[in-house]
Amino acid sequence: MRKSLTQLYVLLIIICIPSLYYWLTGVNWNINNLTVINTFPIFGLLAFNIMWLHLMIAWYRRYNPDKFNYKKFFRQTSNLVLALIIIHPMLIIWKSLSIGVKPLDFAGNQGRISILFGAIALTIFLLYEVIDRMRQKPVVQNNWPYVVAINRAGLILIYFHALKLGTNLQNGPFKLLWIFYGISLVAYYLSSYIKEIPRDNQPT
Repeated sequence: MRKSLTQLYVLLIIICIPSLYYWLTGVNWNINNLTVINTFPIFGLLAFNIMWLHLMIAWYRRYNPDKFNYKKFFRQTSNLVLALIIIHPMLIIWKSLSIGVKPLDFAGNQGRISILFGAIALTIFLLYEVIDRMRQKPVVQNNWPYVVAINRAGLILIYFHALKLGTNLQNGPFKLLWIFYGISLVAYYLSSYIKEIPRDNQPT
């Protein structure tokens, strides 16, 4: 019998705590005077946290395939990720246009490539959502490994996007945690290519 999803949601909350803590530290724990500039980062951080957790749970599922209703958890939290990855850039686009700056120039010349990484990743994730809903079509099934590979590349782009632009990721414990995220992503991806994994509707 499958266990309740409560354990997975508790794990999700725990994974998100460091991001919330360092974000709150960055705004001096003052949520009464939030602006677009100091609010938009948390949406991106939480989206990455959940996507990273999806992969780690997918890894765990290989060895415990029947312990939880993984599909239900992924479906519910994927909707949350979709909302977060849309809100995050929309806030920046709105702010940049309101002050007469191109979104790609919002972080200056040095941040242009990193913002472009984020834009490409967003496009990849949105296309994945569309393609995933056409999963039963033969053309999609035949090319699914390529869809998965591109989606994985999108998360890597997000990783470096945040590492370059994230204020709290430039030094200190949070940067070390982010490096751990990166190492674990590489380990998961390598493991996925070495071993056969289920080709179903779950996050990869």
